[in-house]
Amino acid sequence: MPTSISPEVIGFIGGIFTTFSSLPQIVKILRTRSMNDVSLVSLCMLAIGIAIWLGYGIMMHAASVIIWNAISLSMSLTQIALKITTAKVTKRQPLPTHATSTVLVLAN
Repeated sequence: MPTSISPEVIGFIGGIFTTFSSLPQIVKILRTRSMNDVSLVSLCMLAIGIAIWLGYGIMMHAASVIIWNAISLSMSLTQIALKITTAKVTKRQPLPTHATSTVLVLAN
């Protein structure tokens, strides 16, 4: 006798993967203390999208949407905070003058 899987169960399983997909990135950021290649604009856009999905889940009373987007939003805000704090710690160093000269020579 086949059993059907509840859409809520599928939502919870999908939420696990999408929510915790950013965890390895957060761990790497904490280990390397570098977010040079991570865009603050992208992180902010992602956080806004997650917040909208969270609002949708609340309006629809969808537990899986609420739970996973609440966790995702906290992880996204953590990445934004890390981006801002690591940007203050690691200032970009200017190119050495010989590197600039080489680029100029190659461009001419």
